[in-house]
Amino acid sequence: MSLEVILGSISNYKKYGNSYRFPCPVHDGKGLNMVLSERDGVVAAHCFVCHANGMDLVNKLGLPSSVLFADDND
Repeated sequence: MSLEVILGSISNYKKYGNSYRFPCPVHDGKGLNMVLSERDGVVAAHCFVCHANGMDLVNKLGLPSSVLFADDND
């Protein structure tokens, strides 16, 4: 699952319902200012401070953009 790949690259996160919150690695945030969720096979991310999105997140983590989208085999 794509969400698990991204969470595997983040050391400090908390689950809130169907989403996860963690410090934004794009701007080296200190609070739980980035939210990550998955719906219908698409992973979405948003930082409430720097407004980074999923592409910004995977680029910063060194992950391929394909982790944001469900594999046809899922």
